[in-house]
Amino acid sequence: EALYVAMNTEDFDLIAYSYSNIGNCYESKNEFQVALNNYLKAKELLINNNSRRSLSFVLSRIGSAYTGMLEMDSALVNYQYSLQSAIDINNKNRIAIANYDLSKIYLKLNEVDSAFKYSTASYNQSVEFGYSNQIKDNKFVLAEIAERRGQTALALKYYKSACALKDSLFNKEKAARFTDLQIKYNLDQKL
Repeated sequence: EALYVAMNTEDFDLIAYSYSNIGNCYESKNEFQVALNNYLKAKELLINNNSRRSLSFVLSRIGSAYTGMLEMDSALVNYQYSLQSAIDINNKNRIAIANYDLSKIYLKLNEVDSAFKYSTASYNQSVEFGYSNQIKDNKFVLAEIAERRGQTALALKYYKSACALKDSLFNKEKAARFTDLQIKYNLDQKL
């Protein structure tokens, strides 16, 4: 239904976003080919309408679908395009995410030095701009890289730091949710 509404707006970014959301739903059910088909529709819309704002995101999702299908070469190419697309529009958050995606695919390909290069870049960007979730995710990748390199003490350090940040983010999320529920309750009591 969201796709139908989006198509009536003739907003190509919104239509592409709807196709991406449909793809996300199928990907979450491990139906990677159907997800990929929707991501490709989104990509085609964005390219045909010269809309670059969401292209990095869609290319990342295409990479993710290919990863799920174990087509690592296709995944890698799309993650690389995702990074270039993010650089082209100077979207710092998307650049950090694309570098992270590349670190993960290189880790799957057992190219540890490349994984380190991209994870370090993503980590540094994430620290600079305060992207807490990306910081956490990169610490987990850096822990795995250190472990593969035989640097167990460093791996443990990254892992403990990532777990502490994960707990902190979880607690902040729960506190915010509790506050929202408390406000809603107080408003309901006044009505």
